[in-house]
Amino acid sequence: AAVRELETCGAHVYLATVDVADQAALTEFVERYHGEGWPAIRGVIHTAGTIEDKLIRQLDEQSLATVMRPKVIGGWALHTIFASLPLDFFVLFSSMGSLLGTPGQGNYASANAFLDGLAAYRHAQGLPATTINWSTWAGLGFAASEGAQRLFKHAPFHSLTAQQALEILRTIISQQLVQTAVMPIKWAMMAGADSGAANLPALLRDLTPPQQSGGAGQGAAVCKTLFEAPAEERLALLQQYLREQLGQVLRMSSDQIGLDQPLGSLGLDSIMGVELRNRLEGGLGLTLSATLVWNYPTIAELSAHLADKLGLIGELVLELATTTAKDSSSLDKALSLMAELSDEDALNALLENN
Repeated sequence: AAVRELETCGAHVYLATVDVADQAALTEFVERYHGEGWPAIRGVIHTAGTIEDKLIRQLDEQSLATVMRPKVIGGWALHTIFASLPLDFFVLFSSMGSLLGTPGQGNYASANAFLDGLAAYRHAQGLPATTINWSTWAGLGFAASEGAQRLFKHAPFHSLTAQQALEILRTIISQQLVQTAVMPIKWAMMAGADSGAANLPALLRDLTPPQQSGGAGQGAAVCKTLFEAPAEERLALLQQYLREQLGQVLRMSSDQIGLDQPLGSLGLDSIMGVELRNRLEGGLGLTLSATLVWNYPTIAELSAHLADKLGLIGELVLELATTTAKDSSSLDKALSLMAELSDEDALNALLENN
């Protein structure tokens, strides 16, 4: 239907299914196309890509090859085949992930970083080249998945509609820009991030508007509520807040989360653990370890730790928090062992030991 719609507008469409990472097949297609007398190819737009999200420690050769193949091998194949042909544009669809990084997408970020480098390489050779570090396109590809919608709900940028993206693409091509990041920033979220703004990627942190005096961000609002409550109620309020945040990450009711229930037993994996950490940093205005959910693997232990960091606990609350946590000697031993692990190893230990 899409092809017929284009043809009714006067375009001639040559539809072919070719693996962009198979250089022999791609070369054969281009030769066949020219041999049949079709108009010269004057522009290339590389949009191929796939994802297989894993933390770095979990990556294996297959995971890397699956994600790298369409972008690295496919991008280079297109460059090689069209390097000697006159083109008006050569566009590579990269991702904001190569600039900002996204938990669990080290392979995807690397593949897109290659495209960014390929554009720079072609430009240095005097060849047309454009790489675009896109934000998500609403309702398309990975952005349409449930996991992506959960992940990007609290991201500091909006998604683009297809129409918006195509208009931006037209502008970028017409201006012959070599590399452009297209990310509609949620400036209000960034301006209200308080100390959590320090945890934004450097590229966005440098663009964050200065905090207005007297403007309370999310972290200040949550802490204000906690500190204004009677001392004996603060721990319970913090625990409820943690259960709500965890419930949003796991997409389950906070009522189903027990105070002493291991977080891993609820289905929290290492990538979700990073998401929960990021939520708590923004919500409480704290800087927290990537191994937070491994160090304190229940709501009871996590609340005691965070209450202490916030300076929230008086003698009564400290006593309540301590009685709900595990035996301190066991915890100290676990923390000592954890200190020898990298962040990635510690996060994955959560999965392996529940």
